[in-house]
Amino acid sequence: MSDGEDAFSTTVKLTRGTSTDDRDTIKTTVTAPDVEMLNQRVEAVKNYMESWADDLRDVQPETSRRTSEDQQDLASVKP
Repeated sequence: MSDGEDAFSTTVKLTRGTSTDDRDTIKTTVTAPDVEMLNQRVEAVKNYMESWADDLRDVQPETSRRTSEDQQDLASVKP
């Protein structure tokens, strides 16, 4: 290992929401030269991820995207 290379690495993953349509996942890899610094960096990333999740919560998809036609199959779509 050369100087400046981080010896420790962990991945922090945050999932917001429970169903397929409202689930957001944020995944971040954190590296550090020692465990103490890794803990500090993970804590900082968790704080950022919480803020990012709050931002994602503000961008909600429509609850449903209904069309005026029955589009269960392509044959039912009118040109």
